[in-house]
Amino acid sequence: MHLSLFALLLLASGCQVLAQSKRKCSSSEFICTDGQCVPSEKRCDGNFDCNDGSDENCCDQNSNSGKEFVVGFLANHRGSAGLYLFMTSPKSLNYTVRAPRRGVTQTGFLQANTLVSVQLNASLKMPRGISDHGLLISANEEMTVYGLNQRLATTDAFLALPTHIQGLEYVVPSYTQKSSSYRSLIGIVGIHNNTKVTIELSSSAYDGSRSYSSGVNATYTINWMQTLQLEGHDLTGSRVYSDKTVAVFGGHQCANVPLGSTACDHLVEQVPPVATLGTHFATVPLATRTGGDLFRVIASRDGTDVYISGALQASSLNAGRYHEFKASSASFLSIAATQPVLLVQFSLGSSVDGTQSDPFMLMIPPVEQYRSSYVISTPASQPVAFSNYLSIIVPDDQKDGLRLDDQPLPSFVLWTNIPGQKLSGASFNISIGSHTVHHVDKSKFGLSTYGFQHYDSYGYPGGLQLKAQCVVKTPDRTSDIDECNSGGQSPCQHICNNTFGSYQCSCHQGYFLQADRQSCSRSAQPCRCSSIANGICRIGGLCECRPGWGGPTCSNPQCHLVNHCSNRGNCVAPNTCQCDRGWTGFACAASTCPQFTTCSSCSQVPHCGWCDSQQKCLTGTAFGPSDKDTSCPE
Repeated sequence: MHLSLFALLLLASGCQVLAQSKRKCSSSEFICTDGQCVPSEKRCDGNFDCNDGSDENCCDQNSNSGKEFVVGFLANHRGSAGLYLFMTSPKSLNYTVRAPRRGVTQTGFLQANTLVSVQLNASLKMPRGISDHGLLISANEEMTVYGLNQRLATTDAFLALPTHIQGLEYVVPSYTQKSSSYRSLIGIVGIHNNTKVTIELSSSAYDGSRSYSSGVNATYTINWMQTLQLEGHDLTGSRVYSDKTVAVFGGHQCANVPLGSTACDHLVEQVPPVATLGTHFATVPLATRTGGDLFRVIASRDGTDVYISGALQASSLNAGRYHEFKASSASFLSIAATQPVLLVQFSLGSSVDGTQSDPFMLMIPPVEQYRSSYVISTPASQPVAFSNYLSIIVPDDQKDGLRLDDQPLPSFVLWTNIPGQKLSGASFNISIGSHTVHHVDKSKFGLSTYGFQHYDSYGYPGGLQLKAQCVVKTPDRTSDIDECNSGGQSPCQHICNNTFGSYQCSCHQGYFLQADRQSCSRSAQPCRCSSIANGICRIGGLCECRPGWGGPTCSNPQCHLVNHCSNRGNCVAPNTCQCDRGWTGFACAASTCPQFTTCSSCSQVPHCGWCDSQQKCLTGTAFGPSDKDTSCPE
């Protein structure tokens, strides 16, 4: 497969380091994508030594922490927006925030395990087209960085990804526009000079001077710290290719999710390269919401099948296409795909369920990219104090090893099994500020953070381990070899797709690509369901639980619809409670005994005044007796 140099570069993913020059490198040198030779020891050292940054691609231990970040802020709702960077680190460090092409520099000191907020001028948000609004963040120690784009009642945040993990291919998340005033957005920031960028547009788009139709390619050249912003109808699934690494952002100026709801809110996430996307996910419903959550599964490769809790929901999606679905606020889901995908979860508009909330877009980390420790931060209390939450997904038998700020998780955290996986999920409230979350045995778990306020919200992943499937070619290879037919034998068990300098395997419908990226399996394990009345057996023996049942074998009754029995009883059947003494009602929320205001032995003792059926005095509050079986002195 012989193509022009530029076409070859566009086909290269962020995890492929390819020889594009006939220049030879010595055995002690690494060849960059553009043919430059650098010492081998410079590869994966956290610094860019290749002019195109390819020496920092394919590094197995990359994460969202780093010493250098390149970011940009998308356009928000009309009017001024507050732009904020939040930085935190387990080590004390000196940091610098620069907008080099705008002459802006801010420096400061970050104390270990604290949160620093840096407010930026609203004029630094990206305008349409190419501009000079790129931001460079650097430090002398690794840190975690979050961006917050905030205007009254329209806010969202993103997890910043360090420059050394950026790639050459991306697929973009966004949402549909409701009106011409608020558009779907793509933002790109240049990390190197003379970078050629091509965007395969999934919808019509406009850059301020040129209009594009859906399905065409928009091609640009940008330089270091330049930004490119396009707006369109719904740019979800647009694919970005570049010949040098770039930072990519997807979102929406102010989206109504779903379209008929109110109010609109800003959406944004920094997008990881396609090379780091995954195939297996688990999701947790958003706390306090009762109207459900919306999801989009965006394919990065042709022929992608999508399974939700073991059931095939979308088949043969082409790259850039997506499957959208809504899940109830009681649904804990397992999602699998036969090719790498990008999964985003949307908070719905406040009008959907009348709760204090609004839309945000949250990128869900794949199970393959979970970490064993995180350093996260909420927005500061000013200008808006959010109610903040953590969502955690952890192996069933590893929950007790989790630590929040070096302490066991609060006792009120309620865990729910995720059907089809040996994982459990939970959401719970956290205080404003910086937090550490880790596992004492270094078991890996997933984490996201989000928050709500009156017609306002934000959400972003707490972190992820950005491992790429890496293919590094030898320095002297200048033409492509069809690995799918090399020696008359395919390296793939099912389908082999040749690419320049490499190949990609895919599987027939109903099969899953395995960890070796070559084998396919639809495991013939026996059905795990305890009863066909409780669940449906799916591919691989996994059990898709019917409503009201949970656990790996669907044998555990669930009481989501009755508020988990208000923690005052046991769930004995689907949404059926056996209430503790002193409580009654379908959710065990009503007291069984009146307050005895005339009984001296109950009413004259502080915190007493409630009785059981034998008129024994019990402790309690104005809302009822205590959850604990404690009696008042007689």
